[in-house]
Amino acid sequence: MPLASPPPAMARDSKPVSLRELEMAAIVESLERNQGNKPRTAEELGISLKTLYNKLHQRADAQQAAGQASAAVEGPADAAA
Repeated sequence: MPLASPPPAMARDSKPVSLRELEMAAIVESLERNQGNKPRTAEELGISLKTLYNKLHQRADAQQAAGQASAAVEGPADAAA
């Protein structure tokens, strides 16, 4: 009997996906299914609305920090001119 193919997070030649990334993907997909309705999304995911907001804020903070780190590496925009 052939083995089932590995889940996307375990596929060969791909970077492993963290639990945090899988969790955020599930949140984003649920938000899309529920047309941005956060109370319905939280209910669908089985988490409290406060937990959903906390996770969304954590994501925003991480994206902002990544943007700031990227800007620090690249340097000021006018320095290249």
